[in-house]
Amino acid sequence: GTLSTLNLYGGTIIGGEATSTHGGAICVAGGTMNMYGGEIKDCVSVKGGAIQLQAGKLNIYDGTICGSTAPVAAEGGAIYAENKAVIVQYGGTIVGGTANADGNYEGHNVAVFGGAFYMNGNVVIGDADKDGHSLYLFNTTSVEMVKGTITGKVLARGANFELKSELIVDALSLRDTAITAVEERNSSEQIIIKVTNGAGATLTGEFTSALT
Repeated sequence: GTLSTLNLYGGTIIGGEATSTHGGAICVAGGTMNMYGGEIKDCVSVKGGAIQLQAGKLNIYDGTICGSTAPVAAEGGAIYAENKAVIVQYGGTIVGGTANADGNYEGHNVAVFGGAFYMNGNVVIGDADKDGHSLYLFNTTSVEMVKGTITGKVLARGANFELKSELIVDALSLRDTAITAVEERNSSEQIIIKVTNGAGATLTGEFTSALT
């Protein structure tokens, strides 16, 4: 059949819960979800406390996803994407997510496993006061991070990257990849994370840390 499109313009989805891995509020199994506004909050699921993408595409232009949890799998407190699912974020805020299982904290707010993640605009992701990583990227097919603010840590493992300037992060960790990162301080005492290209990776620019 024809894959559908879900458009969210406003309103609030609150307190959704899924006992399986299908997203506490919304599960996208194909097609496209566009979030233009509104709020998704305080939802719970094994993976993707608010939204799980099993396939298809999620475009976020505005709105807020907050306070959602993935207490079992420790993956994607707010959003979990897998397989070849794609997340494109032009705006909006994703904060207050929690992913925690047996002391593992991977992707409090967003976790992408094998899909693609693109970020470019007035984007805010993360929480600075949590252990673990606000954004977790694992074996992603494509990552392009151009502009936005990630308050918290980013962990990328074995991903294919295109990393550009104007992205503010607290810390960037790269594992199981040919990319290396070196922290230096500029004349204003901001931490500059310089990334060096490696086999299979495409990199341009540098990251300016939110930490001083």
